[in-house]
Amino acid sequence: MKKRTLTIFALILTAMTCVSFPLFAQTMTKAEVKFRIAENNYERRNYAEALDLFQKIIPMTTDQNKIDAARIRMADCTYALGQREKAINMYKSVFLDKEYSMLKTIAFWKWRTTYQLYYFGSKPDAKIPNKFYNKQKQHLHDILSRDALRHPLKVSPVSQMNFLRELSDVKYDQKRGSSAMQDFRMLFFEFPIKSNRSR
Repeated sequence: MKKRTLTIFALILTAMTCVSFPLFAQTMTKAEVKFRIAENNYERRNYAEALDLFQKIIPMTTDQNKIDAARIRMADCTYALGQREKAINMYKSVFLDKEYSMLKTIAFWKWRTTYQLYYFGSKPDAKIPNKFYNKQKQHLHDILSRDALRHPLKVSPVSQMNFLRELSDVKYDQKRGSSAMQDFRMLFFEFPIKSNRSR
């Protein structure tokens, strides 16, 4: 049940990028048009071109949700292009940013998942530094708590804090395998990339 809740939440967070960037061209700003073009390139796996376009969006808007949507996609492109260490740091910079955003939690989840697979892998004997992950999780929770106080009418900070409380530690199950690999398939369904240490 919890996994289903997390899946739904992930889909909602992913859909937020579409909410931030309207579907109908007549209501779109230049930044939103460029985001659509970048997203189309991303879907066609033209990651280098998409990365360049997402990067150009950031100075075109002051909306932090749009900025973070572009930054997360930049990290996705960077990861897909094989620069995984750099991508991992990019996800982290998003969720540690003190600017209010609806997308901090998805950035944290992607960071934790890619960090685990890149540095430790998904084998049964792989190290799982949950104490380290939970320290970062608590740091993000504190940021969101401050956001909730500053924006009392916003639902997102509270929803994201609830999500963090539901997000289980990384673990290895004999039947299902690594939970990090399961999360990877959920978060990065668009490209089947394995960790260096998963084989």
